[in-house]
Amino acid sequence: MSPSTSSPSVFDQLANKATKWGVTGLAAAVVLWRHDPAAMWAVTGAIVNSANAKFLKQCINQQRPATAVLKTDAGMPSTHAQSLGYLSTYAAIGIAGWNGLNLVSLGLCAIVLGCAVYLAYLRVCTGLHSGAQVVIGAAIGSSSAVVWSWIWKAVVARYMVEMPWISMAVWIAFLVAASSFVAFVVKNWRIGDS
Repeated sequence: MSPSTSSPSVFDQLANKATKWGVTGLAAAVVLWRHDPAAMWAVTGAIVNSANAKFLKQCINQQRPATAVLKTDAGMPSTHAQSLGYLSTYAAIGIAGWNGLNLVSLGLCAIVLGCAVYLAYLRVCTGLHSGAQVVIGAAIGSSSAVVWSWIWKAVVARYMVEMPWISMAVWIAFLVAASSFVAFVVKNWRIGDS
């Protein structure tokens, strides 16, 4: 379904508008539930990834499709798709690491990745991004998750026991990133922003 041939369903429109709040709420819930360095590291990576998307948009400065009349910022890469790519890939890596590769973990990974693909697709379906903007955003986000997860396993978690200050550094980085994210959201709050 392309934006020029048919309009998205009411459900698709609502799901698209709720995506950023749902994803942010889910990340906050993970931090509140786990409140450990691993959760802080993962969410800090999500915030860094999102800031990277905003930076790339300014550098590339590719316009959104003509159907995105209410959005004036650049479209490449899709910040939503980049964030969804990061979060779903990081979650899939975590699921596979937590439960090993078996039918249950593969099923959970498929559900997580499938939901991310659907939510990213909504950016094209609603005419806010081109397919290329969404695919590039998702690819950058997924790649960032792989790198961020590798750094956690190969460096941070590995040396945290020997060097307890690393744990404190993770907490401080999380607090700085989360505070910056909240300040950015409050500063740019707009009613009806997609």
